[in-house]
Amino acid sequence: MLFDKYNREIFRKYKWYGYLNRKHTKTKMIREIKKTFSKKSIILFDDCSFKGNCHKGNLSTPNNRLKRLIGKQMKVYNLDEFCTSKLNHKTEEVCEKLYLPDANRVIRKLHSVLTYKMENGQIGCINRDENAVNNMIKIVNHYFDKKERLLKYRRDYDLEKGELKQKVITSIKKDSTNQEVKYQPSL
Repeated sequence: MLFDKYNREIFRKYKWYGYLNRKHTKTKMIREIKKTFSKKSIILFDDCSFKGNCHKGNLSTPNNRLKRLIGKQMKVYNLDEFCTSKLNHKTEEVCEKLYLPDANRVIRKLHSVLTYKMENGQIGCINRDENAVNNMIKIVNHYFDKKERLLKYRRDYDLEKGELKQKVITSIKKDSTNQEVKYQPSL
């Protein structure tokens, strides 16, 4: 009964008009991007994933669809956002969160503002997003110059120790008593 209602011609027309409108919108967006930036521009996308946000009832984000669509017309790169808001863009030291008292004199964390030690020794404040964007610009410029990612923004870099993380390769072999023993092979 319900299938017969939705099988009418008017609903097929609505579906067709929705498809046409999506096509027109995508074409218009690509045209605007080309007009604003030129066809030779390079577009950067962050590689964030919204896996924690994809719940029933939430609108889906068209990130991958958008990347593919723009990638057909221009050069597109994915940028890993690892440590971009955590490290200060000038000193490359770890920033701290800002804590301020509220009206009731309770100390509360202000997530959007970070504090850092400036070159002259004073404490400075910076917006977390602005700091991340400045770091992303620095990462991209360094990548295009040297064809490698800055060391402190790599996932295999340990910020606390100040060195690359060692990859420990362990293997399992059986000893003389036929027991399994883990060992690190010599390289």
